[in-house]
Amino acid sequence: MSDGEGEGAANAVSKAVLEELMAEDRECRERKASLQSAYMTSCKPIAEDRKDITTRAKEAGIPKKVWARLKTADELEQKKERLAEGLDEDQEDQFDDLRLKLGMLADTPLGNAAESGKVTKRKPKPDALNSLVN
Repeated sequence: MSDGEGEGAANAVSKAVLEELMAEDRECRERKASLQSAYMTSCKPIAEDRKDITTRAKEAGIPKKVWARLKTADELEQKKERLAEGLDEDQEDQFDDLRLKLGMLADTPLGNAAESGKVTKRKPKPDALNSLVN
């Protein structure tokens, strides 16, 4: 057996105990499935709103693939911001310093400025988003 118990332990479990445990587990799975279903149902309007926003982005001239990458980048930025939540100012500075040492900020304007000692600007790439601004 994978738990390190001998096969005799499995044979020692009575049918009644096994059936009771399985029934309890089945009931837990059913409750979980019900909650998941209710949750997904409650999320449908939000999913429809997001589809509508994607359609509007496409109508505004943003390619679908670019829009999807922008959304992902935004989600990741929000997650990164939340990582430092709950830290006081000194701890937040230490957090940023340690990330810089690990190279985690190397591809950002902040990381470039820190490494070179001066502020650098990235060259904008021509793409669909620039055409919206011009």
